[in-house]
Amino acid sequence: PPAMVLRDGGGVELAGTPGRLLGWFADVRLATTTLRLEPGDGLVLYTDGVTDARRDDRDVFGEARLLRLGAELAGGDPDAVAE
Repeated sequence: PPAMVLRDGGGVELAGTPGRLLGWFADVRLATTTLRLEPGDGLVLYTDGVTDARRDDRDVFGEARLLRLGAELAGGDPDAVAE
């Protein structure tokens, strides 16, 4: 999945292009993305295991929920973001 950018001012956005799993497919097309990070911004890399996770066999966590959580954590402590 694309990286999640947490802006110090509270915004959140996705950056990059989703691609294929490295090492799993013979024909991997890579894309380059230029991104400017300011002091206090955070770049969060995650796997689809985060967005596909289920709690008690219910609905998946999902990208929308991840972005809402990212917006709440933007500009905060990096340890809290990782947790």
